Amino acid sequence: DLDDLHDTIVAIKQHYPNASDVVLCGLSTGAFLTLAYLGSTRSISYFTLPTCAILFACVNDIPTSKALDFTPKQIADMNERGFCMTDFYPVGCDGVPEKKRLDVGYLRSYDKFWSATKMAQQIKTPALLIHGTADKHVPYSHAKGLLRCLQSHSSLGSKGFELITVEGGNHFLSSKKHFKLAERGILRWLSALSDSVPSPIDNGAKERKQI
Repeated sequence: DLDDLHDTIVAIKQHYPNASDVVLCGLSTGAFLTLAYLGSTRSISYFTLPTCAILFACVNDIPTSKALDFTPKQIADMNERGFCMTDFYPVGCDGVPEKKRLDVGYLRSYDKFWSATKMAQQIKTPALLIHGTADKHVPYSHAKGLLRCLQSHSSLGSKGFELITVEGGNHFLSSKKHFKLAERGILRWLSALSDSVPSPIDNGAKERKQI
């Protein structure tokens, strides 16, 4: 997954050489994968370093988040049978899940990630956290814990990370009202960031484009 993310960023910057800013966005586990990329050696060069990241409903730690994604029975099935069945809700499914088989390798992949504390020590890219207080998939407490971790262990400190709390928002911010609140917060944060942090690949250009 991290290799795919890296290749995507490289392709974007190759196809849009005049774009000075690349903003990464991720949801839930995808948000933590974004953090993992920012803390990896893949993003070490300016060419592949995003300007910032926006993280929706991010878990505060991948290795311990298995309990959020799987029931004890599913974990037992994977350890004993090598697989489990789980429900997936693709876009447009109208609440009717699809049954999917997941092999034990998927479960074990959680343990390959660093802890949030170790990743935070490597992260030098500002990030905005957005989380609804009514999130039943990833509890809001994850956002508060992750914010403390990033601010405490990243060299960017408290200025590099911010949390937008969406009162009553669910995991997907599916309410138009909640999404609009998040959208306004994102635009404000991006505007403040662009005024205070020069793009690492700006090369003196006066115009900054975001994609």
